[in-house]
Amino acid sequence: MARKVQINDGSNNAVGVTGNALDINIKSGATLEVNLDPDNDGVEIYGSDDGGTTQRVIKTDAQGELQVDILASALPTGAATETTLGTRALEAGGNLAAIKAKTDNIPAVGQAAMAASTPVAIANNQSAVPTTVAATTSGGYTPFKLISAASTNATSIKASAGQVGFLYATNVNAAPMFVKLYNKASAPTVGTDTPVLTLLIPGNATGSGGTFSLSTGVAFSTGIGLAITGVVTDADATAVAANEIVVNLGYK
Repeated sequence: MARKVQINDGSNNAVGVTGNALDINIKSGATLEVNLDPDNDGVEIYGSDDGGTTQRVIKTDAQGELQVDILASALPTGAATETTLGTRALEAGGNLAAIKAKTDNIPAVGQAAMAASTPVAIANNQSAVPTTVAATTSGGYTPFKLISAASTNATSIKASAGQVGFLYATNVNAAPMFVKLYNKASAPTVGTDTPVLTLLIPGNATGSGGTFSLSTGVAFSTGIGLAITGVVTDADATAVAANEIVVNLGYK
């Protein structure tokens, strides 16, 4: 049988227990009820306001967890019934270990806000998250190759706006040569048009080369033109020899 201590505020609104030094104070008109070992579950503490419906405040369940309940009148807007707010599991030493929230006790407006802000978990094998870089059959740079003729090799690579992603040129002439790129939709007029990039290719009779590479590409707003000359100045139109310079370029 459960043991009960009940306090109803009348002329007394405070109780002291001799030996246990327990003082309980409640407001005028309120009641407080403590049930020890109800139904062999543990402890229940009840209370009410001045004349209101009895309200369960704290209890322990069959698993020894503390549970807090309140009346609908004390809940946020949207909660229509008396609701368990959550439980706290007790560790072996009697300390509170964790709070286990119950989503059905969150008002509707709160549930909507929580759903909107909850991040989406990504599985470890999610194929949409690449972990390695691999070649594809589209989307990369288009290759272009030129083997020098006995001229300035004025060439239109692309007749519209584009990008140059890389350039690699070799030179078997003992003197350095110069690859020039033009922002133009047709073959450049070498010596008249002004190049936007001039790249030196070191000279070496046994072969030498140079590389120009940018992962994001260099933009050409009108088109991509190319020439090769023997002197660095923009106005130079010195022809190079045949088969001495090879230019490999990637564009899109």
